[in-house]
Amino acid sequence: GAQDPDPAPSSSPKPREKPENRIMSCCLDDLAVALRMGETGVATEIVLENIQDELSEVVKRKLRNGVDPREILESMQNHLPGVTLDVLRRRLDDDGNHALHYAVYMEDYEMISFLVYEARSVDWFAEFMTSSNDRGQTALDFAVCCTKDPRIPDYVKTLLGEATEILVMTWIFTCCVMILFSIPTVSSTFLLENEMSFSVVFTIHGCWWLFKTVLRAI
Repeated sequence: GAQDPDPAPSSSPKPREKPENRIMSCCLDDLAVALRMGETGVATEIVLENIQDELSEVVKRKLRNGVDPREILESMQNHLPGVTLDVLRRRLDDDGNHALHYAVYMEDYEMISFLVYEARSVDWFAEFMTSSNDRGQTALDFAVCCTKDPRIPDYVKTLLGEATEILVMTWIFTCCVMILFSIPTVSSTFLLENEMSFSVVFTIHGCWWLFKTVLRAI
């Protein structure tokens, strides 16, 4: 009998492959290795230990400089935000990639959430999310290449959008404050004769109220 025709080749598209980053695939930093091996718990411990180590160095420096221990203890809360941001943005390779770049590249959703939580806890979320490596790449540049976890691209895009809004609002508020502090230098006669100056004052107060409202909502 007649032989059955060969089945038609499948028309389904091949899965998209993530481009390999050789530097990130070979980095020997402890944090990078832990993320590459999928050891999220180990990676989070490394970050927390690094923060603790940096704070210990701050204490040792102050003690060497003769600062009173009680004064050091009271000031540690002021050092925590800066130290935390420095650890989170620590360069892990020659391209200047930090923990968030690696967490996104390795598609570790849990690690991304942990890093974002740590950044929020010290009010450095916006600066952390928008920081880039030496090539000018943010976490979003790595997120668009994710192929294993479909949640990550949208998650990172949302976070980066939120961070950008915070930075824009902060910039607007800073400009308003600068204007507000420049107003007292204007003569009182000008303020009384120029209704526009009063409008500026009310606009600044309105922007300040809006800024606080947006921050509370976030």
